[in-house]
Amino acid sequence: MKENKYYSLILNKSNELIAYYDILKTKELENRKGDLEYNNALFQIARLRKEEDKLYDELFSGVNTKDEIIELSSTIAGIAVGELSNFDLLDKKSILEPISVIFGNKLPNEFLVAMRITTKLLEISKKKCMHEILIDHYGENSEEELDTYNIYSSLESRVDKKFLDIIDSHIEEAKDFDEIRRMYIDAKYSYAFVRNEESEIYIDEDDYSKKMIYSVAAIPKILEYAIRLSGLNKPTLTHKSNQRRIMLESDYVRALVLQLDDLSFDTLLSTINEESKKGTIKNDFGMQVFNNILSFRDEDIERFNNDNLELKRLF
Repeated sequence: MKENKYYSLILNKSNELIAYYDILKTKELENRKGDLEYNNALFQIARLRKEEDKLYDELFSGVNTKDEIIELSSTIAGIAVGELSNFDLLDKKSILEPISVIFGNKLPNEFLVAMRITTKLLEISKKKCMHEILIDHYGENSEEELDTYNIYSSLESRVDKKFLDIIDSHIEEAKDFDEIRRMYIDAKYSYAFVRNEESEIYIDEDDYSKKMIYSVAAIPKILEYAIRLSGLNKPTLTHKSNQRRIMLESDYVRALVLQLDDLSFDTLLSTINEESKKGTIKNDFGMQVFNNILSFRDEDIERFNNDNLELKRLF
């Protein structure tokens, strides 16, 4: 079957890739980031990613309808998840939620590989299916709608970039705290391996109407974290077993907040206030933690919003 053939090829390529990510991780742990072996690993990753993309292009060649795309993606993802040998740590659903799982766990490579494959399939499927839906609905007038959708969907790669910037700053700051530094380095390369988007759509920073699309996409995600964190009590938030998740989720929220302009940030604060009045968001210790996350905004803008938003990370 075509599915089994290409799954095997994609799996082999993913396993080759993660071996080089392991080299990057080890080198950074040893304070040897940038040496010859580290740079060679970056070169090999770039080469393998091109080969991987070619495999996905071949897999989906001739697959045009929405139903065919979904069926093919589901079949390959099912094979990837079905071959995992241990479900004590994760269940099948969590494979499709890589951000949450990576934040909470240091994962074995086989899970990261399965997550990379399913994430890649999901992104391809969403893009192909949405384009078909928009073309069917708007016909010749679909170009503007496609442009809007592409901007909307590029939010994730913008957030990823800022999230990794923030993680890098923690790695530098934690140089005297080995356990914390190891956690951040593991999260950095695990996240980058699974969330393998390379580029984002460039938008003129003065194009207010297009930038507003990012706010529309980011605010609901931020509110989800506000609702969840506000419901956690102090013992839960401060328990050592939750340390990794809370720290990484906090950084992810900071990356999301960086997508908001001043007006949108004010809108976020007003919405949080309204939800607090309704009781959806609780005004307890968890909300204090969330407000502390929001308080980083001005500092984060100064530190992490000073580039042209182009993703430059070779890994």
